[in-house]
Amino acid sequence: MRKYIPYIVILVFCIITFILLIIPTKPKDVKILYYKKNYNLSSSINNNDYLNIDLMINDYRSYMIDKSQILHSYLTDKALSSIIDLEMIDIIQSDNTIDYENDVFYNYTFVFKVLFKTDSYTTWYIKDAILKIGYNGNKNYSIDIGNFSLIKLEKNNDDFITISSVKPLLSKINKNQYLTGLVLGIRSNCINDLYLKNINILNEGVFVGNNISMINDEPDSNDFKEVLGYDFLNQQKGNGEINYLITDKIQYFVIPIYYDNLIMVNAFPIEFTIKNNNSYHKFYFNNFKYFEQLDIVINRDDIDVYEVL
Repeated sequence: MRKYIPYIVILVFCIITFILLIIPTKPKDVKILYYKKNYNLSSSINNNDYLNIDLMINDYRSYMIDKSQILHSYLTDKALSSIIDLEMIDIIQSDNTIDYENDVFYNYTFVFKVLFKTDSYTTWYIKDAILKIGYNGNKNYSIDIGNFSLIKLEKNNDDFITISSVKPLLSKINKNQYLTGLVLGIRSNCINDLYLKNINILNEGVFVGNNISMINDEPDSNDFKEVLGYDFLNQQKGNGEINYLITDKIQYFVIPIYYDNLIMVNAFPIEFTIKNNNSYHKFYFNNFKYFEQLDIVINRDDIDVYEVL
């Protein structure tokens, strides 16, 4: 009898394996993690704009990351009163993963081309923007992404001044680093007197602080409190009005930033008003960006979960 035991074990193993193969397994419940932030795009009226949206998905085999399955996509608001069409360009997986509620989520960057054209200066802002995305099989999803702004700029008067250096000033709030100020190195390209009259951030809910200053040397630190001498949370909103003579030598301007509501933002254009003789001109430092990809410590309260049905 003993000589038959190995054969019996093999037979039982084969039967169990066969049963497991023919019994359908319950499909994985696909979920999407996302957090709201400001999406800010700006470019000249002749250039295209591309929107990158990071979504964290718990199934790397899901049809949701197959761009060939996507039929349409656009941004809108809750009332559907403002719509910007998008064209899917690519879906890129990064090495980042997040463990959330006993599940592993993989980070994917959805790259869209913004289908919007104009022949003049235009601003478009969508508060509480929603990404609408439709897949084959009549599968349509709505994901709250935060706020969205698009600015199309006309001719830039870059023959007046040059931005020679940019330094971000950061503040750590709730374990995350936020952009809370800038140090810009600026010099004049003109032989006559040139005055910097105003600095303005072109982003809804983000403003210049109330105490722009000029210094001779670029600071070594990028800590907001070390450079300005006070905590970012005590910052007040300003109107950007100044009156500084710009020379052909680099001068450093310390520009604090004020938020209506603190939200993660990594890019925005800056508008300068310049006085040359008795005429005023606009200069745009287009789409200043202080990080491409930021390691963000996401708090549970900041995460939204979308369950794919």
